[in-house]
Amino acid sequence: MLKLLQFMKNPKFILLVILLGILLLTLRILLLGCGQGPTPDTLEPASTTTVTLLPISTSTTTTTTTAPPTTVPASTTSTTTTTTTTTTTTTMHGTTWTQVTQDLPFTARVWHSAVSYESQMWVLCGFVTGSVITNEVNSSSDGATWDRLTTDNVAGKRYLHASVAFNAGGGEKMWMIGGYKSLGGRKNEVLYSSDGSDWTLVSPSGTVFSSRDAHTAVVLNGTVYVIGGFTDSGATKDVWSSTNMAAWTQNTASAAFGNRYGHSSVPFDNKLWVIGGSDGPNKYNDVWYSSDGASWTQATAEAAFSKRNWHRSFVYDNKIWVIAGTDTEARNDVWFSADGAHWIRATEHAAFPVREGHGAIVYNNKMWVFGGQFGTGVQRNDVWWSN
Repeated sequence: MLKLLQFMKNPKFILLVILLGILLLTLRILLLGCGQGPTPDTLEPASTTTVTLLPISTSTTTTTTTAPPTTVPASTTSTTTTTTTTTTTTTMHGTTWTQVTQDLPFTARVWHSAVSYESQMWVLCGFVTGSVITNEVNSSSDGATWDRLTTDNVAGKRYLHASVAFNAGGGEKMWMIGGYKSLGGRKNEVLYSSDGSDWTLVSPSGTVFSSRDAHTAVVLNGTVYVIGGFTDSGATKDVWSSTNMAAWTQNTASAAFGNRYGHSSVPFDNKLWVIGGSDGPNKYNDVWYSSDGASWTQATAEAAFSKRNWHRSFVYDNKIWVIAGTDTEARNDVWFSADGAHWIRATEHAAFPVREGHGAIVYNNKMWVFGGQFGTGVQRNDVWWSN
């Protein structure tokens, strides 16, 4: 053993061992270069176990939320969007009415006329109580503050007349047509004014309509139409028209809607419309229209509102409106229609008290109601508006 150790310490032995090592390494390199054995791409890691490191705190809580199936691409950022839905409540026109003032600075009245003229609202004449007829004319730009005038002796005291704002040449003016006058009874007078106080009587040219009250007057396409009314012979069914308020043409002596007074009329959809009214014994809730005042077509024989007269109508928001009136008693309901045949009730009981023979117009993009009466001899001078 001692001799073997001495031999291994011999430099020649050490050199031999080194040479053998070099030879073996060279052979291995040659074998790998010839494709013998696995390549680097096929070598597996020393350990095939994947270790996932957790935070130091190993207490893990998993929350599962059930939601509608959603496909989410891999490796994406999830964004939660909150949608807020806003619900807007719209009050229908004609439902809510606001009182401007309870007691106007003019006499309570009924069967007056009302018109929008020169950026103001005008209330013209009317019946007060008993046998009292007024020649008061009142104007306002806001419905709260009113100027008070009186008509001259030419216009006089009258009620159940019709009024329009119309340009018959020389500019737009206010017109009063017919009515019942304190002196002389029913009239077929045609008068105009630019200030509400001074009135001019137009001298008729040729045949003119008979004296009447409780009729209507409508402006359509540069022409004024006088429709129906009550004459000394009773209710009538004629229609007259004029472009200059002096020369009048009878469009028909016998309109299809029959004898009618206390009705309402409006211009709508390029046509004349007649709504409800009475022939004396009967009240109606029919609706008729005409494009020329001569030929009339019935839009409906019975509208949804009750049979009535002394109501008022106008056009607002591209619809025809019916405001209050009397069936078996005075009412305060409000109705509208987009075609004259199908009617919708805006309210069964408006905030304003029941009434008939009131004034009603559209002014400053609002609907306005003035005065009227509740029951026999109970007149009003209140003002209400709605939009």
